Amino acid sequence: MANVVVIGHSFVKRLDRALKGSWTNLGFHDDPTNIAVSCVGKSGGRLPDVYAREVTDRLRVQIADLVLLQIGGNDLYCARIEDAKDSIVNNFLSIVEWLALGLSVVRIGILQLFYRRSTRHVSVHKYNETVDYVNSALKAKCKTLNSVFSGAIKA
Repeated sequence: MANVVVIGHSFVKRLDRALKGSWTNLGFHDDPTNIAVSCVGKSGGRLPDVYAREVTDRLRVQIADLVLLQIGGNDLYCARIEDAKDSIVNNFLSIVEWLALGLSVVRIGILQLFYRRSTRHVSVHKYNETVDYVNSALKAKCKTLNSVFSGAIKA
């Protein structure tokens, strides 16, 4: 059986509740009875939360064949967005290394950061422009790494 773990912010937490028992709707091409999907989501989650005990314990107990990271948008949601964008890319790469080398995760996917329709600390335009920058930088970096992909999952 293939084990998939989705780690992220509040969207992942809500996804887990919304799709409980109906993971076949995610478009996995394999026989859905051979895939176990679990989620670890934290409201307001940021990249350092990936290292939290809850995530680490889950990945040690349930060896993951694939980890999907849907996190990072809250890290950009700050007044110092220009300073944050490059550190976010580097933090993602550190997490990928930790997952692969420290927890023996076979395949890792960094899912795209989402646009926002409203923001408090920075203009919507600047936030969404930075999302494009981070998504592009991650996609380029992941092309050079084995067993890591970035972007939307193709159904």
